[in-house]
Amino acid sequence: MLEHGRHALRARGVVGVLAAEGGTLEILPKIDVIAEGGKEEHNAAIRERLVHMLAVALDIRLDIGTVTEMDWQRDTLLEIVIRIFAEQLTDAVRQGMPRRYVDHEDDLPTLRGSLNVTRQFTRHAANPSRLACRFDYFSEDIPINRIMKAAVSRLSRIARSTANQRRLRELAFVYAETTDVQVSALPWDRIIIVADGQEVLGRLRRLLSEH
Repeated sequence: MLEHGRHALRARGVVGVLAAEGGTLEILPKIDVIAEGGKEEHNAAIRERLVHMLAVALDIRLDIGTVTEMDWQRDTLLEIVIRIFAEQLTDAVRQGMPRRYVDHEDDLPTLRGSLNVTRQFTRHAANPSRLACRFDYFSEDIPINRIMKAAVSRLSRIARSTANQRRLRELAFVYAETTDVQVSALPWDRIIIVADGQEVLGRLRRLLSEH
């Protein structure tokens, strides 16, 4: 918790970053680390140790190259986590954006799929040049992508690092064709995923709901 003193806030039993408009507050744990240099080097070592601890606890696979390239001294814990998320999501979409067949209806000049007879003879009775078609569409506008787009949008508003903002803009472009959904209406109950993934999805849901 945070205790409000006369001239400062004191953190007890909490670790992380409080993000608000115009700034962030980073709360680092008291971890014994060996680090040469001053306070910046010491805090950098704590951030690196904490991220590795979180990776083990949450079963997050960290790429060695990514860890090596981190600016542990300059970036806050929040920026480091945003970078890990953005890079892992980028790697995932490079392997192929998740898609699935969804039911779709449209009025087309030629038949596609099956004919919606009721719609055809009520809406197009006087205009047979248009056919009321019902068909399956292989779409990326599906629940998991809508949730990822919401996460990218949220992180774009709180990221301060220029590099992170660039990564998130690139991801926003990837999800441009995905429908924007309010956090309160995100389709969490329509996601089917393995057990470990459900735990990660639960944490993401709590993160978005808190903001």
